This record gives sequence, C-alpha cells and structure tokens, in this order.
Amino acid sequence: LLRLAADHVPAIEMLAFIPFASTSGILAGLRLSPPAQRNYSTSNDAYEYQELDQLPQISRQLDQADHIKVDWPALARKLILALDEYPEVACYPLNNSSRATGIIVAATGAPLPQQSRRILESIASALATVISRSILRLENQRIVARDQQFLHDLGLMFRAADVLKWSWIVNTGEVTTDDQEIMLKVWGGLNITRASEVIERIAPSERLRIISRLDETVTSGAIFDEQFPVVLDDKSQRIFRTLALQDPLAPPDAQRIIGVTFDVTDRLSISERLQETEIYYRKLFDLMPDGIALCDFDPNIAEYRLSRINMALLRILGLPLASDLTGQRVCEIFPLCVLREIEKAVTLLPTVLNPAVSVVEMPALGDTTRFVRIEVTQVYRDNDHRVMFVRGFDIDAEKREEQQRALLADLQERANIELRRAATLKDEFLAS
Repeated sequence: LLRLAADHVPAIEMLAFIPFASTSGILAGLRLSPPAQRNYSTSNDAYEYQELDQLPQISRQLDQADHIKVDWPALARKLILALDEYPEVACYPLNNSSRATGIIVAATGAPLPQQSRRILESIASALATVISRSILRLENQRIVARDQQFLHDLGLMFRAADVLKWSWIVNTGEVTTDDQEIMLKVWGGLNITRASEVIERIAPSERLRIISRLDETVTSGAIFDEQFPVVLDDKSQRIFRTLALQDPLAPPDAQRIIGVTFDVTDRLSISERLQETEIYYRKLFDLMPDGIALCDFDPNIAEYRLSRINMALLRILGLPLASDLTGQRVCEIFPLCVLREIEKAVTLLPTVLNPAVSVVEMPALGDTTRFVRIEVTQVYRDNDHRVMFVRGFDIDAEKREEQQRALLADLQERANIELRRAATLKDEFLAS
C-alpha cells in the first residue's frame, strides 16, 4: 500500500499511524525517502521506519472522544512534532463502530490536487482496514494461543490423574480419544471404538439405568454425571465415574457427546473401609462397660459441646438410654461443678505417666439419691481445637462392689480357718 501510495501520490513524505488507548498507546510512523531517492527493489530504500513518541495520557483522552468532532490534522500535529515540517497533513480515522481506534496521517510537502486527495483517501482507508484486521488477527492469535496452552495443561493434568477424555458421535456410535495410552490403561488394555462396547461391559444391574441417563443427555442436553460398575475382559469388576455433555460446537447433523471417564474403585474401597472402621469404633464406644463421653471446644461460642456419649454413661447419670445429647452444650447437661473441672483440666498438661485427671463427685442427673464420680482429662489440644475425655462412675455401685468383695474375702477367710481346724483334728485323731 505504501508503494502504491508513493507511485500515485509521489508527494507523500510521511505516513503515520496513531493508535489510541484501546490498542497499544504507542505512536509509530513511516517516514518515506524523498521521491527522487526511492528504490522499490528493496523496501529499506523506499521508506524508513520510525518509532515516535509515546503519549498514553492523550491516547486515553482520545479513546473517550467522539471521532466525528475531532480536528484530526490539528491533533496529529500536536502529537507528532515532525509534522510541522510539512505544510499539508491529511488524516483518516480508523473507525471501529462509533469510535476511532486510531488515525492514519499522510504528510506532503505541498498542497495536493483533488484527484490525489481521493487516491490518498482510498489508499489510507485500505491501510486502515489492513491495520484493523491485523489488530483483530493478533488478538485472535493471542486468544488461540492462550486456549491451546490451557488445553495442553488440562491434558497434562488429565494424563497425570489417569482421566480419559473421549467423544462420541451419536449418529454413528463411534468413540474417539486423543490419548490411546490412557484409553488402554483405564479399560485394562482394551481400545474402545464404539459406544456399544462400553454398554456391553456395564454390569447388568446398572445397564438400563445408564442407558436411560445417556438418552436424557442426547435428547434434552442434561449433564451426565454417574458412576457405575463395569466388567473388564479379565473378569475383574471396576467402578467408573463418567461426566459428559453435548458438544455445543458440533454441527446439527452430527450430534456429539464429549466427556471424561476415570476409575474410582480404589477411592470407593478406601471410603468403604473408613466407613466400616468408623462403624466398628462407634459400636465399640457405645458398648463399652465404662461410662465415657467426648467434648469438643466450639470457638464460635467459646464453650464445649458434647460430641459423643455412650449408653453406660447415660445409665450412670440416670438419663434415658435413648437420649440424643450429641451437639448440645456441656453447660446444658452437667452442673457447674463439672464445668469448673473442665476449665481446670484445660490448664493441665497430661502425659503418658501423668494423665492429669480432674475429679468431681455429684448427684446423678436423673436420680439425686445416687452419687457419681466424674473424671475429666484433656486428650487433645491444637490452637482453638480442644477435646475433653469424660468418664463417669457410679459411687454407690462401687461401694456395693467393695462390700461384696469384703464379704467374699471374709467368707473365704472363715472357710480357710474351718479347713485348717478340720485338718488339725484329723491329725490329732490319727496320732491317737
């Protein structure tokens, strides 16, 4: 375009593009060599590139201006001091909707005839279009590069997690993936190419449900998020989770479902084992003959809440065995004397050899005719997270047990005395 402008309007000595804040904010121009010295065999001889001043503040002001009301030649002379050398300056705004994203400036050494002005206007308009398209193309390239980098990173994460990306052409039933290695790894060495191959390997008990859910995704666009058992060719059973949806970019005549599939068997096994272990210890806790409870500190209210209590302690305290006290504040259950012992236990530092137990005796909550002993020990502390271990003992029952043990010991001692007396009489009889 510059060569074309120089051929038809030899008087042009400078072409400049002034972008506004919506682009780079940098003023750059092309200063042409004098017409007599131009050699178009090499572009460097034809013109010289010059980077002009950077005026971001003015550019920001121009970005807010209505391009129709702007005196472009005066503005160009203000921005590019070198234009003072030229008596004639023609400007053509680079329009984008209702705003100008920049201006094309053509400077000449003498006034131009009308025909040359029309030629120059057409060439400048074409140049403005080229620049506008170039800016758009560069922006699209940046977006594409960013998207490609994102997809690359996403692919690496999927590969690291053994997540299979796939697409399914509904009309043909064809299944494809861009990572055959993960396909073989997830499906136990099988290269899935058809949707029917997946359906055949779903456990019969879940097959109809999964087919129904896939139909919903195909017909209504509902997101598919299911986990289901599959039987691999080696007869092993695995649990797969699949997330899928309609591809919005697919043409109407080639409906496509895209999704990811990954193996969750090991995760579910760990979760099931944890649940089984939790159930086991909960039952063990509930059935222990000793009365015990756990209290957690709630920093939101700066008080302790009962997190667990077993049936033995409910019985010792005289409370109904069906009582659900989990989550209640300790101050709503125990009297003030127990709360004091809890606060005292907070200041103690228990060790293996010294459990630092704080003890208090109190009437049973549901039967004031009996007395119980409460022992409080701090078993865990980390910043605001504190856990108290509470044990309860029936004092009357202990006394009865002590009396019974004393009675049994007394009876045993009397029996031993009678046995020794009988042995003595026997010896005396044999001696006589």
